[in-house]
Amino acid sequence: MEAFSPGTQALDGSKSVFLATCTNDCKMKDCKNGKIFLLVSWVLAALGARAETEVPGVWRATALDPSTIVLQGNYAEREQAAFSMTDEERSLTGWKYDAAFRSAGERSLAHRVGTEAKLKAGPYTAEGALIEAFAWWKYPIGAKRYPGKDGHPKSFRGADVMEMVYLKLAAPMVSGARVTFALPTGEKVAFAYEPEKTPTPLIKVNQVGYAPSQGKKYAYLGMWLGPAFGAYEPKEGLVFELVDAALGRVVKRGPVVFRVPDRTRGGTAFSGEKTYEMDFSDVTKSGRYFVRIPGVGRSWEFPIDESAIGEAFAVHMKGLYHQRCGCEKTKDLTYWTDKACHTDVLRGVHPSNEWEYNECFTDADGRKIQTKHFAVLTASMRDFTERLSLPGGWHDAADYDRRPMHLDIVNSLVVLYLLRPDSFTDGQLAIPERDNGIPDILDEAEWGLRHLRAGQQKDGGVGTWIETSSHPSPNDGCTASGDKLVYSLARATRASSLAYASHAALLSRALLKVGTPKAQELARAYETSAIAAFAFSQEPVGAPVKMRSGWSREKEIEVTYHEPEALDANEVVKACINLYVLTQKREYLDVMAGVSEAYEKNTMQSGWRMSAERHAEFLFTDIDDPRYKAVRAFWNKRILGEADEMLAQAEGATSYAYRVPWYGHDDWRVSHMSWGNFHPLRRAKTLCYAHALTGERKYIDVAYLANDFHNGCNPNGSTWTSGLGKVYPVSYLSIVSVNDGIDEYVPGITPYRCTFGIPPMARQYVWGDDKAMISWPFFRQYPNLEEFTVANSEFTVWETIGPAAFTTGYLLQPGAKVPFVRREPARSRRDLPGYWAMP
Repeated sequence: MEAFSPGTQALDGSKSVFLATCTNDCKMKDCKNGKIFLLVSWVLAALGARAETEVPGVWRATALDPSTIVLQGNYAEREQAAFSMTDEERSLTGWKYDAAFRSAGERSLAHRVGTEAKLKAGPYTAEGALIEAFAWWKYPIGAKRYPGKDGHPKSFRGADVMEMVYLKLAAPMVSGARVTFALPTGEKVAFAYEPEKTPTPLIKVNQVGYAPSQGKKYAYLGMWLGPAFGAYEPKEGLVFELVDAALGRVVKRGPVVFRVPDRTRGGTAFSGEKTYEMDFSDVTKSGRYFVRIPGVGRSWEFPIDESAIGEAFAVHMKGLYHQRCGCEKTKDLTYWTDKACHTDVLRGVHPSNEWEYNECFTDADGRKIQTKHFAVLTASMRDFTERLSLPGGWHDAADYDRRPMHLDIVNSLVVLYLLRPDSFTDGQLAIPERDNGIPDILDEAEWGLRHLRAGQQKDGGVGTWIETSSHPSPNDGCTASGDKLVYSLARATRASSLAYASHAALLSRALLKVGTPKAQELARAYETSAIAAFAFSQEPVGAPVKMRSGWSREKEIEVTYHEPEALDANEVVKACINLYVLTQKREYLDVMAGVSEAYEKNTMQSGWRMSAERHAEFLFTDIDDPRYKAVRAFWNKRILGEADEMLAQAEGATSYAYRVPWYGHDDWRVSHMSWGNFHPLRRAKTLCYAHALTGERKYIDVAYLANDFHNGCNPNGSTWTSGLGKVYPVSYLSIVSVNDGIDEYVPGITPYRCTFGIPPMARQYVWGDDKAMISWPFFRQYPNLEEFTVANSEFTVWETIGPAAFTTGYLLQPGAKVPFVRREPARSRRDLPGYWAMP
């Protein structure tokens, strides 16, 4: 992947380059069966060459500046056209069919060996310009899928890839120039240079917009040009202009200032860029603007207006609506429609706490064993007889279960209302419950509890996990309403009942504050339910419960579940505070005081992974009791300590070029990016709490910067939520989107993204044995292979969507416009700018 200067003369006499090399990317290993398929064969190469003449690649050109062009293309259409199976192969079943399917997939990809060798070697020529140097790279844009036996998309162990060719021209283009680039593979790419109209990816802005009251507003300049060219090098002394888009008038000029050096860890850079910033913090007038750098280009147009936060909040909340379980998605609210799903549930026996499967089971001889919840469900579900109708809750990316962690969303939305009641109204969101006399944000929160209240036992116990016997697969060919798996509600334990009680009591408090008759009625129902659930949690531990575990009748074993004696002190504190406020019974404070020491210990241990923000009741609850005040003082100190650390991360001596509240490059925690830990809006919740606690502007300023990072002020120049802004994720791990027949994936979804490393499947299916990948910048090691790269391609409603809704909701000013989010999907993902997002 070395870049080369001019070396040979092309046929038309222009300078070009020549690189003679072969590729090792053709090796593909099937991990499941341990077979190694070598695609390098003259026969397959011949097949690939024939396909190459039949279906050309789809290419486009983008100007970074007048002298730097990026050609992007892929051969997905060619590979689909080359995929074929005989009738005999399609009639096979089981592993034989899978093997035939893999062979057909390998044949369809055979052209890549020759195609990518040509792309690496050149030459590249241009009519209307002179090419001085080029470099080639590639990255994955999604899992490879072909039609399966039933016609539904079936994943192949491979990737759709974007081929990247970076071109440096000998002389800058002038506006209006028309250039045709000729590729060594035979394709031609026509290009019109129109810098006044077409944004350059070099300039990163908050594509959704900035709030007028936002204390710090920045745009950024920078890009990584692949492993060969490295960081984009701008000219010295650049000046930026902030332009009123309606008037075409420059409202501010300023210097383009180098930010800070790119951070490294173990010799590996984070962004690979030289990043510059443009400060227009003093511009507060509402309007639509764009940033222009003479001699470079212009940015996407964006608003400075309070409605920018309203749009972000609406899209994140729409993500929750799209993930609802048991709710029909109707055409009046979304084009991504579906019937109500999973309303019929069995009452089961599996525990709700996942860690208990490692700690709380013994075998028939009384020896402690570890088991799997899927194994317990598989063996036990056939004995379940009680059927329940339980619409409510949300799904995650690749699962149709409803998990205890989703209570965090209830907590976030209710706390948001209690902190900012004037910002949230009835009829504000595009959800079925709008105009029912309850603020829509509380309707969404209540959706996360209604199924649990409906499944509450007569003795008050509540199970909080609805699960089935296996993970569904994108290859199942169904959306949520077509899922054929049978689901069951977990057994009611003391711990699960306590968790439900704490959140039901909190919701009841918010509904009482609303004050409408319907809200009052619902508040009392949840108060009664919470009291009963808490009482159940305080009962002695029940007798051990015998059940079975195993994947088949022949391998089933008898196991015994032993419910833990101890309850989570953090959950006890949360429940007791909210129940005391509702009932004024001091017995709840007595219980809270009994666990205060354990609460402090647990909260300190939760640290960077699970912030103390779970207990935001301290922000809006004043109880005249010294025991309560002592616990609250500890919590206040903890929150402010975490928030102050984030301030230093975003703008301190070790901060990154793009301001983001993440651990410094020399912090041991910096590598823990996977599973959404890195998400700026997830971390910004703590900053919002610190602002609510102190009223100090510094905390809210960094929360705004976190929102800017999320919305495009980041190395990739993309927002991190589908359907948000101009350039956004167009593929991620979503079973619904793979199978709903709509090419554009469902909006409002926030994938995990950063992983601080390249997943093994991406190494195997995309880059092969390329040793250079270990030195690629961490922010560029983002391969989207959906189900093959779960830690960065999946999402969960509680880890990514809920926190984003909370932070943008907290930033929402009373009276700010919240748009009704409902738009038609694009005909093709290829029509969306995010499909062509730079890596």
